[in-house]
Amino acid sequence: MAATERVLREIRLGRLGRKVEQGTEHRPNGTGSLDDVVAADVVSKRNRGLRLAEALQWRDELEETATRAYAAESEADLRHALLQVAIVAVVWIEDIDRERA
Repeated sequence: MAATERVLREIRLGRLGRKVEQGTEHRPNGTGSLDDVVAADVVSKRNRGLRLAEALQWRDELEETATRAYAAESEADLRHALLQVAIVAVVWIEDIDRERA
């Protein structure tokens, strides 16, 4: 968990910096369109094939997770999907840090 704590500390600092620079931010979600749902389906199917071929890369996994977030129709689903995006990003960063060590 030390690796996760290091990454989360960096995220916390980055978030504080952004809040100082930009203040409280608000924008429309812009998610849940039919195009977003179709795109999420396409990426998910492609990644199933990549998993079977043992060829899935971090980029593919993050893309799939993000497209699921774009496809979310409710705020509850969007919040859950965005947490999954954050989790995949943290795990990917941890993997990069392990490779560097």
